[in-house]
Formats: sequence, C-alpha cells, structure tokens
Amino acid sequence: MNMRPGSHLLLLQLLLLAFAVNVHAWSIPWFGGKKKVLGEVAELDETSLDELLATESISAVLFYAPWSPYSQHALPMWQVVAEKLALSNPPIPVGQIDAAKYPEVRVKHEIIANPTIKLFIDEEAFEFPLQEERTWANAVNWINERTNREQVVTNTEEMDAFLDENPLAVIGLFMSERDSQMFKKTSRHFDDVSFAVTYGSNSREMAQYLVKLGKIADTPTRFPTLVMLYQHDEKAAVYDGDMGDYHKVDQFILSRRVPMVTEFSAETADQIFSSGMPTIFLFRDPESEVGQQAEAALREASTTLRGSVVFALASDTNEPIQQQLFHELALENLEPSDFPTTRLVYRSTRSHQHRQYMDVKARKYRIDAGYGARACPPVTSPDHYRSFVYQYSKGMIKAYQRSEPLPVYYGNEPVVQAVGSNFQELVLNSPQDVLVDFYAPWCGHCRKFEPIYRSLGESLKPLRNTLRIVKIDATQNEVPEQITGFPTILLYPAGKKDTPVEFRQQRTVPVLTKFLKAHCTNPLTLSQEDPNARWQGLSPDEL
Repeated sequence: MNMRPGSHLLLLQLLLLAFAVNVHAWSIPWFGGKKKVLGEVAELDETSLDELLATESISAVLFYAPWSPYSQHALPMWQVVAEKLALSNPPIPVGQIDAAKYPEVRVKHEIIANPTIKLFIDEEAFEFPLQEERTWANAVNWINERTNREQVVTNTEEMDAFLDENPLAVIGLFMSERDSQMFKKTSRHFDDVSFAVTYGSNSREMAQYLVKLGKIADTPTRFPTLVMLYQHDEKAAVYDGDMGDYHKVDQFILSRRVPMVTEFSAETADQIFSSGMPTIFLFRDPESEVGQQAEAALREASTTLRGSVVFALASDTNEPIQQQLFHELALENLEPSDFPTTRLVYRSTRSHQHRQYMDVKARKYRIDAGYGARACPPVTSPDHYRSFVYQYSKGMIKAYQRSEPLPVYYGNEPVVQAVGSNFQELVLNSPQDVLVDFYAPWCGHCRKFEPIYRSLGESLKPLRNTLRIVKIDATQNEVPEQITGFPTILLYPAGKKDTPVEFRQQRTVPVLTKFLKAHCTNPLTLSQEDPNARWQGLSPDEL
C-alpha cells in the first residue's frame, strides 16, 4: 500500500500519542501522592516500604546490596518482572530497596542473602527459594503460583483429578463469584494447601458428589460453604460460618492443616513449627507408665481444644533434632524426676523458609507459678492441657527465655557479662548507649577478639554513665536478634534501642572507638580522672 509523503510521520505521531494515553491509563497513585507507572520498579526507602506493605494487599520487593555481583545481575531481571506483573489483574506493585543502606530493614525482614526476593500478601512474607535460579520467568511463575491459587472445578472429572493430586485441599462451594472474594484472599495465605472453587448450581452438584465419594457425611444445607480435606484426624471438616472475615477462614484452615497430635522428629519439625498455631509439647518417656498416662491425657484433651492449639510429643533421645529442642527450651539440665513436663511454643509466622525453629519470633511458655501461672493439674490429667491453653489465651502466663544463671558482678568489670534473663534490663531498657558482643565459646575469631574487646572496655570505663560495654554467649542465652555469625557486634544507641547498628569493620580498639563516636547518641568524651576510682564499690544496679 502506497502512503502519501508525510503519512509515515503522521502515523508515528499517532502511535506516540496512543502510547502516551496508554501510559497515563496505567499510572496509579504511589507513595507520598506521587504518580508511578506500573511496569517500572519503585526505588524504596524504609518509610515507603512500610507504606507499600500497609496499603497494598499484594506486592513484590527485591532486597539488594549495590556492591553484590548477584544483586547487580538481579536488578535488570527485576525490571522485567515488574513489566510482566503490570499485566496481572489487578497489577502487582513491584519495588526494590537497598538493604545495605537501611540495616533496620535488613533486620526487620530477616534478610541474610543478597539479593532476596519477597512476596508480601496481607503483610505475610513469602520468600523466593534461595536454591532457585533468579530468572524473570522463575520469579514471575513463583509469584503467579501464590497469587492465583484457586482452581475452578466444573465437573466430576475435574473434581476427581483435583482430589487425586491434592491430599491437603480446601474446596469453596459458592453461588456466585462475587461471594468468593475473601476465599481468594485466604487462598494466597497458604503455600502448602491446594484450593478449588465451584459456582452456582454446580456447587450443589459437587457437594453431593463429595458425599457420594464418602469425603463428607452430609450435603451442606447452606451456601457458601468450605470443605477441607486432609489425611489425618477426622479426614474432613465443613465450614459455613462468616465468609466475609478472612481471619476466621484462615483460622479454620490453620487449625486443621496439621494433625492435632504429632510425634516430634526431623521429618515433622518443619510441619510443626510452620503451623502458625501455638504448640504444646509434652516431653515424656514413652516407655514409662507416667509417660503413657500423660500422653493419654493429652490425646483426650486434644479433642476439645481444636482451633486453639496443636500438640507435639517429644522424648529425650540422641537424635540431634530432639537435643536441639531440649536445648532451645532449656530442658537439658532438668532432673529425670521433672518429667513428664510441658512447654508451649508460639511462632507467629507460618512460612516454611525460616532458618531456625526457635528464632526471634518464637515465644516460649511454661505453666509455672514463677511465670504468672495459677495452679495447674498434673500432666497426667486432661485438665492440665485445658488449663494451660486457657491461661495462655488469657495472657496470664509470661514468656520465658533460655538463659545461663546470673553471673556475680563486682562493679568494676570493663566488659559486663549479660545473660538471657537480664539482657532486656542491661541493654534494651538501659538509658546508656550499649555495645554488645554476641559470641560463641567455640569460635576462634571470638577468642581472638576477646582481649581487644576487654581493652576497649578498660579504655572506656570513665564513660560508664553514658556507655556500657557488654558481651553475651549467644549459643546459651536467648537474645532478641537473629544472630547468623560470630562474633556479631551491635551498638544499641540510647533512645533508639529498636534499631541497633552493626559493626562490620576491622576489630581494633581505634576502629571500634571511631565507630562509637559516629553512632552513639551520647558524646564520646573521655574524662582525665582515674577510671578505677570511679568504679570502686559499685553495685550491679549501678553498672
């Protein structure tokens, strides 16, 4: 086809105009009232990241470090991911943040590798598997798998195929697609549960078919209804409650996705700790009469506590996973006469990708009078478990921490030895700037650093009113930070204890002193008076 002179230019102008209109149509309000074009990656800071997670039900974020070659390779890939996710319905916002520039972000979001990809769904974080190759196709497929979770089933053949492939599943029976919005929201909260959905008259037919298959006893009398199928306990459950509150639907699924009672082992540990439910552990000798009585009482109580907790059985064996559990719950020093005994553990996240089970998110409880609990029946009574759950749910029991015994303080220590039970008081509640060395006794680097750290403490003794030098064995004491290497040195500035600053430079007294001058809230001005004179006769409370 022949075109008039200048028509090519006119066509180009029209195409550019159409593109401009299209870009305008794809722009959305972004942080701080600015406009951001979908398909581009938003460069975030600490504030805008928080705003993104608070305002968007689904978002994808790349945490990177500019100096990391892997991050440098991932950044252009992440731009392609943003372009692909802009085509989702609805589009998914994509951002990236320099986690090296914002150490508080790195700590808050548990970033231990550069780069790290996280998908946030209703502020619940899902992490792209570290072992997967970071290509835009893998990232987009992974995100789509977690945001498009429900499979539409229209006939019995499709239902048979779905049931054969998914032993842990939830089937939503709805009269219209409009009624299923919260169900879709819930489906994104679970990465190990499969979801199917039916609509209209087909929902009644599928319900009757589930009865015919023996999956449920009776056809539901009201819709919408959820049917959950699993391989443990009673095998199936039906929910016909409030579909408008996804928290209630989440709780229904959470309370049934793992067995009510599980034997703790290396094979079941991940399932237990990622359940999202409080877990009561019974530690007993399964061969002893009292151990068997305690287990029977637990199983009896479990039938009435569905939805409140799950239960796990543990024993003192030589298996590493059992020994780790005993250590984390501070049970290794108990006498044989102290068993059977119980502990409750709650870990708020239900992700399968945590690096350790008893991390900073775990809370541990014991039903002892010393921790606020009222008198409780013995572990051989079902009422022990009912009382434990009741007192925990009412906030009557204080969490406890793994801790070495309190050391003896003489008042002139250049470095104060902290333990788990007084870390809060010595560090987090202290009005001073506090420098903490998190060490491991077996660590060669820690042993080499010990005399240097002591020398630093000696030189800074005159600043005891504004600066405290502390060390803690992070292998024997529970600490509020995720420690991934030894030694880890953190400064807790006065007035900003929730955002510690990590020291990552050469471990010498001059370099440490320069670091303290740069980051302490209080000025680092040494007095000329004799430091020993100021430290004589001080009590531990005056340190």
